[in-house]
Amino acid sequence: MLESVAKKEKVSLEQQVSNMIKNGVTLGTYADNPEYRKKIDEVFSHSSVLFLLNRFKGQLDTPESKIRGSMPWWMERIKETKPDLHCVISVEPKGQEWLAQIFIDVIKLCRSYLK
Repeated sequence: MLESVAKKEKVSLEQQVSNMIKNGVTLGTYADNPEYRKKIDEVFSHSSVLFLLNRFKGQLDTPESKIRGSMPWWMERIKETKPDLHCVISVEPKGQEWLAQIFIDVIKLCRSYLK
């Protein structure tokens, strides 16, 4: 999703992430936007996505403190796979806090589609 937002804004993924961190924009911000919410609804309307959500429902109960505590591990994975993105998140003040909030927003969003 972030890649598509960056493309729409005509910036690199790294610049988009930097802008989002600086402006305090997270996935929750996009989920509240009707244009993006429609796209999110489309993704979550697929039976295969709902199947996966139900399959991993227990993981959606992960406490926020545990998610925040896992950020060093996630930062290492990002460093291995997307070093430029890792650099942006590392140098931006509140970058890791922003990343944690992205994960928290994903979990909240997934929970909202489970019935």
